[in-house]
Amino acid sequence: MKRVPAFIMILALVVLAIYVINWDYARVAAGGQNAIDSLVGDPDSTPPLFESSDEKSDLTLINDDNPLARGFKPQELVSLYELVERPFDLIEESICMKASAAQAMQEMFWAAQADGEFGFIITSGYRSYAEQTVLFTTNQNGYVARPGASEHQSGLAFDVGVYYNENIEQTAQYRWLVEHCGEFGFILRYPPDKEAITGVPFEPWHFRYVGVPYAQEIMGAGITLEEYLGH
Repeated sequence: MKRVPAFIMILALVVLAIYVINWDYARVAAGGQNAIDSLVGDPDSTPPLFESSDEKSDLTLINDDNPLARGFKPQELVSLYELVERPFDLIEESICMKASAAQAMQEMFWAAQADGEFGFIITSGYRSYAEQTVLFTTNQNGYVARPGASEHQSGLAFDVGVYYNENIEQTAQYRWLVEHCGEFGFILRYPPDKEAITGVPFEPWHFRYVGVPYAQEIMGAGITLEEYLGH
């Protein structure tokens, strides 16, 4: 029987080793992806919310139990930086919001200025699913909503700060917003002493557009969106 040359045997062993390594890598990679999916959930299986742009869609509850689909993107996003005149500053030029919420927010901050309250800084608006995933997986300080469960992905929410004061809840600007935001369709989404209901600690910087009649009822009653919707 003719012997197989040694170099052919070595080459065959190398090819076999490469195959085994690649198969094992694919198995491990798949396992890693499954672990990530188990962490953030599978929002693709959830029907997307806000399919229409009517006022009822602005009232929709968004949280861990009512997530947005991975591919969801709100219609009519507008750049806050490109607004002709802004009664607020932006922490960065790329911040966007849904058009209806952006218009109401602009009117609200103009009214604040008319009452002598200045110095507002918008620190966050719309976020994509990918952006929320990065925040969620890299955050080490404080609460960050899971991808799909963040109101920022709806384009209806914004975070606001005040110049020269890191604690907005201690400012006159914050007190003005809490008193008047309902008149413009906004609510303080995560008020104090409501974490057991919302699942989110007090966030004095986070406001959500739901529409004027609903916002006035919610803020007037001192309740949360969960309580208003019976969840």
